[in-house]
Amino acid sequence: MLLICSAWDQENKYLEQKSKNILVKSLGVGFLAAATSLERILNENPNIKNIYFIGTAGSYNKNLAIEDLVQVTKAGLLNLGTVLDKAYVPQPYPQVSAKINPGLNVKLVDCLSAMEITKSIEYSQIIVEKHKRERELVENMELYGLATVANKHRIPWTALLGITNFTDVDGHQNWKDNHSKVSQKLCNLLNNF
Repeated sequence: MLLICSAWDQENKYLEQKSKNILVKSLGVGFLAAATSLERILNENPNIKNIYFIGTAGSYNKNLAIEDLVQVTKAGLLNLGTVLDKAYVPQPYPQVSAKINPGLNVKLVDCLSAMEITKSIEYSQIIVEKHKRERELVENMELYGLATVANKHRIPWTALLGITNFTDVDGHQNWKDNHSKVSQKLCNLLNNF
């Protein structure tokens, strides 16, 4: 069985239910909600063999455009205190690799999750510098929780995100303005896949 999930119902409402072998669920907002909800769903549905996550993301720089659809290669946890050298963790949280589906024909990115949404251009630049990557870097609140639970259960996961905003002071308003059309584009991509 394939699980297609998102943070909330508005992100998956345009999915067409084509098969009884597909389960569509919302996990809740934030990586902790995503992790605990996914754990419960997997315990209730032991026949899930693959997970697709769809959601929205903010881009840390302007190399991606609003409404771009992207596929995540790795999920990591953002600790802003550590990035700013104001805090530390005894052992870094591991990055979790995704299952890439080349047939989706979208840009590949890496993703960070945090308890809070970044809204500072200055901090965004520091985050990009500290997380040197070969790919663009985006932020989504839920993905790290989903990735760690899926990894624990040895279930491959794929994440498709739509860029709704940049991680700046206007990010929340831009997310509000764009999340519906971006969610529809993501669902259409999966509906036609």
